[in-house]
Amino acid sequence: MLGCPTVAMTTAIDDYYRKTYDTVVPMTFSLKNIKSVAFARALVRHYLGTIAANRATMTYPTGKLPNRDWDGASPFDSVRLPDKRTFEDIKAYNAQVVRDLRSIDDAALDNLATMLRQRVLFDARAHAVGAFSGDSFGGGDMETACEIVGLDYDILGGYQLDKGRPTIFASDDEVLRETNALYLHNTELRWLDVGTLASALKLTLCSGWGPDRIQELVGDPATNDVAKGIILLQQWWIERVLASADAQKKCSVYSSQDRALIWEAFTADQHSNNDSSSSMDTYQTQLNIYRDDKTAQYRHTATLALRQVFPNDSVLTSAEHQRVVAAINAETAFGLLPSKIAVAIDAAQGKINGPAATVWKHAVQVNVGRIGGNYNPNDAVRPRDEVAVTTMFGEVKTWIANQYQGYPIEIVSLFPYISLIIDTSNNAVTDSTATIRFGVGTSRSKMEYYSLLLHELRHAVYYAWKVNAPDKSKVKEDEGPVAEGSGVAVEALLLELFVKQTLKNDTAYALYALDYGIRDARYVATTDATLQRYFRSSCGGAHEANTLDFARGIGMAYGLTGLLADNMALRAHAGTQYFQYISGGLPMLADIAYLQDHTDPSRQRRIDPFVLFACGLNTPRRDAAYIGALKVCMHL
Repeated sequence: MLGCPTVAMTTAIDDYYRKTYDTVVPMTFSLKNIKSVAFARALVRHYLGTIAANRATMTYPTGKLPNRDWDGASPFDSVRLPDKRTFEDIKAYNAQVVRDLRSIDDAALDNLATMLRQRVLFDARAHAVGAFSGDSFGGGDMETACEIVGLDYDILGGYQLDKGRPTIFASDDEVLRETNALYLHNTELRWLDVGTLASALKLTLCSGWGPDRIQELVGDPATNDVAKGIILLQQWWIERVLASADAQKKCSVYSSQDRALIWEAFTADQHSNNDSSSSMDTYQTQLNIYRDDKTAQYRHTATLALRQVFPNDSVLTSAEHQRVVAAINAETAFGLLPSKIAVAIDAAQGKINGPAATVWKHAVQVNVGRIGGNYNPNDAVRPRDEVAVTTMFGEVKTWIANQYQGYPIEIVSLFPYISLIIDTSNNAVTDSTATIRFGVGTSRSKMEYYSLLLHELRHAVYYAWKVNAPDKSKVKEDEGPVAEGSGVAVEALLLELFVKQTLKNDTAYALYALDYGIRDARYVATTDATLQRYFRSSCGGAHEANTLDFARGIGMAYGLTGLLADNMALRAHAGTQYFQYISGGLPMLADIAYLQDHTDPSRQRRIDPFVLFACGLNTPRRDAAYIGALKVCMHL
């Protein structure tokens, strides 16, 4: 490929760059048009390194590329299966690609080549540290428990989209051999402790699909050998891990080199840090600023809510009101402000369950509706919860349909391809077939559930378009920080507008907005706990908390208690996955603000992630060509 490529090789590599980097290069792109010999050679090596790292995950389950190996002719016949030696070789090869890309003189590249190099460098950096499938779990795909336990998705995703045995496998025996190889590879399992193991086994995010989904996709394990085999091979891997010495380890102590590797994997996946300007330390600084801003925001929100409930001095005097405001401004656990205000009111009046506190509690109870919670394992979803969430999802879809009309991609036309499955888990996840699995295991306010539905609907329309677009090769990806940043930005930009229009009640909105602090407390606390466990220097002392209790303690400082603290502690151990919400949401919001100022500063036409998606411009850029295309799409 480097010296004498065949026509098939040349065709395959051009097709790879046109479809993988379609937000950068035109569909007429060809490697032969790259003027820099060094850059062209690096692009060939990157292509080979990518195929070595990702194998058929380049095409499964929603890839744009045909099933074709590096030579452009042979089909893939396996998914990613590196053993320890191969895993290290792939990383070393891609590390050289990174060095090659960094060594190229900018003066030798035109504008398109410069943009392409930056984009390719993100992926090459990820492959060089073992992040082979675009994960955000903090290291190599074959090294962390959260990633390994769900590796059968490489095969099950094929079953889902091919509606039967994936076409890359000629027989059921091949499927089982592949699954066996997924779970019996000899790469090192790193950073295993009670926290990372618990997250791998208990979080849907890590553990993937259980027996029910396997029965749905593959067959009944009682009668289908393939389904039975997939389940058994995963269970045997879990049994071996549970029997290991590290399964009971109190925590993992990460070295500075570990943190650098993990941060490299995360930022490469997020399409940032090509200049090596950030680190976990700089992210900690960013998080501290974000936390302080949220603390100030919810103190202000609490003050407004207090005035809504007590618009005059008849129940709470002016002096008492000021004492309550002072208590609000001293509170740091903003997730608990609704209950803390009741305590502060009683303190201000020198009462227990006094008249003003009673009025406050009643206002919260009457105005803030809640859904879910109080489920035991194996409980069915309560009909009232299912009806409530289904109704709310209908309201969200109707509102979105009315907001986004006349764009190239008709969002409302994608709704029939989106499914909502309500279960008793504690989170919401949208898979590649536009199926939203929405958990009601945790009691949350209606506003928080509306927020989750808006977030997941943005993911769902993207996946529905990927699967059902007439020309899938032209579907624009949610790249890097947009993958989660789009959902976060949707919540930030649309939730207040939607809820105010839905409630039509200022007092109810003020109290919902204050109660929503528990959601932001979860965002900040989970990110903070994730960071702090990476910086923890020891846990060996008799009185030092294990890593899960350590994380719970951090959550409690923000106002998370009980099940909320337990869930947060698990999520904080799923690698760096939770970093992407704040780190993806903030730049997405900044880019959207920039685009708004440079397209319609009057704000008569709002720009948000749904608009960008509907225009086929998912990933925001601050260049003239992108802004021009956005103006055309929005008829500006």
